[in-house]
Amino acid sequence: MKLIVCIDENNGMLFNNRRQSRDRNLVQHIINLVEDKKLWINNYSENLFKYKIDYNLFEKKLNEICEEDYCFIENISPKLLEEQVDELIIFNWNRLYPADMYFDICLEAWQLKSEIEFEGFSHEKITRRIYTRRIRDEKESKENI
Repeated sequence: MKLIVCIDENNGMLFNNRRQSRDRNLVQHIINLVEDKKLWINNYSENLFKYKIDYNLFEKKLNEICEEDYCFIENISPKLLEEQVDELIIFNWNRLYPADMYFDICLEAWQLKSEIEFEGFSHEKITRRIYTRRIRDEKESKENI
């Protein structure tokens, strides 16, 4: 799965059970990124995408998310999904917001594949970084040689 998250400069995701920020250009960027693939969200994020793109709710269907599908989370620990994730797509607000829930995946196991900056509607700059999983262990590395 391709996991999509939005974080601030301190890796914050939520504050007091509310998203830190929202930006309609970022939502459109996600819609363009997903194209004709499946986008999975939970009820919390539904108002961001309603009437803009077809999506699937994953409240109890995490096992149905395929490798080529995208999953956008805001109020769930990314660490809980890490084993299913092949690609991380992190949007950085490039600001500091109050936070009490944080992005909790250690990026040492991930390799930066691409980075772009774009102008948001309410943010001067949003950075998108795409990471791919590094080879998990030496055994897999030797098998691939």
